[in-house]
Amino acid sequence: MENDPRLAELAGTNDRMSQIDRRFFERFPHRRHRIRIGHPAEVEAGRIAYSAERQQIPQGFCHYVVVKSFAPDIRLRASTLGPLGIDTDADEVTARSIFQRLLEENPKLAKIDAGFREMMQQQNTKGAGK
Repeated sequence: MENDPRLAELAGTNDRMSQIDRRFFERFPHRRHRIRIGHPAEVEAGRIAYSAERQQIPQGFCHYVVVKSFAPDIRLRASTLGPLGIDTDADEVTARSIFQRLLEENPKLAKIDAGFREMMQQQNTKGAGK
């Protein structure tokens, strides 16, 4: 899994997608969530990282990525299948509700989210104490 050489090949594209997300949140500083079409490299890396079997995507569906921004350089991405044509210009409320649904469906993702929130809370507490 982690030693899979394909992950290194996919890393560059995944880094570029992460930078695209970073720039989105820089342009829209009031936003904390977004949804976009998933890049095939993200889908493949997720499949490898989670030892998931390659599944056929049903006709009329595609992979979407929902991104939550905790801080300028701290983001959590989650992928999901959805019907083609979903409005990826979704507002904050819609993107946040989709992310929340993914948290409810995926305990591992929820644990990672909770860890990031705790880390940010500790960082804010330390910053306030200076």
